[in-house]
Amino acid sequence: MAKALFAAILALSLLAAPAAWAETLTNDQIVELTGAGLGSEAIVAKIRSSDSRFDVSTGALVALKRQNVPDAVIAAMVNAAAGPFAPAVDQSNSADPMAPHAPGVYLLEASGDRPWMQRLDPTVATESRASNVLGWILTSGIVPLKVTTVMAGPTALFKADTLRPTFYFYFNQPGSGLYQNGLGMLRMPGPAPTPDLFALIHFQSVNGEREALTQQLGFAGSTGGGAVNKTLVGFKSSAVAPGVFSVTPNDDLEPGEYAFVYTPDTDAQEAEPRYFDFSVAGAESASPTLSAAP
Repeated sequence: MAKALFAAILALSLLAAPAAWAETLTNDQIVELTGAGLGSEAIVAKIRSSDSRFDVSTGALVALKRQNVPDAVIAAMVNAAAGPFAPAVDQSNSADPMAPHAPGVYLLEASGDRPWMQRLDPTVATESRASNVLGWILTSGIVPLKVTTVMAGPTALFKADTLRPTFYFYFNQPGSGLYQNGLGMLRMPGPAPTPDLFALIHFQSVNGEREALTQQLGFAGSTGGGAVNKTLVGFKSSAVAPGVFSVTPNDDLEPGEYAFVYTPDTDAQEAEPRYFDFSVAGAESASPTLSAAP
C-alpha cells in the first residue's frame, strides 16, 4: 500500500515538473532570440507556447524596435501581455474598406486582378542633420538653420501601384489610437483622431538613404520656407465610417519616396515621430476605384 502511494505521488510530481520548470519569457529573452537569428515565426510560436512577463510600455516597445525585434514579434508580445482576448475576425488584407481591419495605415493595391490592402509598418528616422548652424548663430537667425530628416535605405519596402494611391486610416474607438492591438507604440490625442494630424512628406534618395528638408529655424523661430514647403504633399481625407478615413493626394505623385508622418504632441523622450513610408514608381495607372471586396 505504501509503495503504491509513493508511486502515485512520484507520478504526480513528474507531471507537475514541466510547469514548475517552465521559463517565463521577458523582453531581454526576446532580444536574445532575435540576436541569435531566429525568425519571426519561431519566436512568435515560442511566445504563444510559454508563460511571459513582457514590458509593453511605449519606451520598452521603442527599445525593442531599435534592437531589431520584428514587428510581428512585438505584436505577439503586446497580445500576450494583454491576456486572453478573442478579437473580431481580422480581414486586414481585404480591399473592402468596411471589412474588419486592424488599426493602422493601409495602402490600397488595386491595379491587379485582385485588389488588396497592405498595412504600412511605422518606423522612425535614423537621424536629423542640421546645416548652416554657424551662420545661424553668427547672424542671430538671419541665415536660417536647416534640419534634414534622414531615413535608412534608398527606398521603402511598400510600393504604390499608381501615381495617385489611395490610403485608408483605421483608428480605434474614441479615446484610443493606432496600433492599440498591434504595435502599441502610437497613441493619438483627442476623442476623434483624424488623418489631419499627419503630414505627407516627399523624400529624395541620396547616397543610399532617403532625406527631406523638414524644418527651418530663423530669428523668429521655426519657419516653413519654400524649400520646406516643397517637401510637403497636399492630400485630402474623407470619413468612410466611424474611425475609418480614405486618404488620397491632391495630385499625381512624382515617382520617388514618400512617408506619412505623425509627431506625438508630448514632451516624452520616447515620443519620436512615426513614419509610414512608401515609394511610387513611374506607373501610368489611373487612381483606383473600389467596387467589391476581394
